[in-house]
Amino acid sequence: MFQKLHQGYVHSRRVRVLSQLFAQLLPLQASVLDVGCGDGLLAGLIVKSRPDIQMNGIDVLVRQDTMIPVTWFDGVSIPLPDQSIDVVMFVDVLHHTTDPMILLKEAKRVAKQYVLIKDHTCDES
Repeated sequence: MFQKLHQGYVHSRRVRVLSQLFAQLLPLQASVLDVGCGDGLLAGLIVKSRPDIQMNGIDVLVRQDTMIPVTWFDGVSIPLPDQSIDVVMFVDVLHHTTDPMILLKEAKRVAKQYVLIKDHTCDES
């Protein structure tokens, strides 16, 4: 029951608010890579409000039904050439990695303009 409430109220509101915020931040006609995009829900909502944006995702687990095109990647190397995408986006992904700097360096390598990060941490010390 808790999961159903969370999904219905908290998660859906969170995704909606984030998509509106990111849609305002992204440059016009940007190519965007959503790293760790899951089912692409957030990215899909961004594109819905910003059809000028070209959005693709990569993830270590490609789901069957996604809202954007998603390609598998190994979680370490972003499979794109240097400076080949305008914006690389990380939303609640980096805290899942053993070394976030590896992915951040990869993002810097492939991004022409920006790396957009939204994340959280849990410090249990």
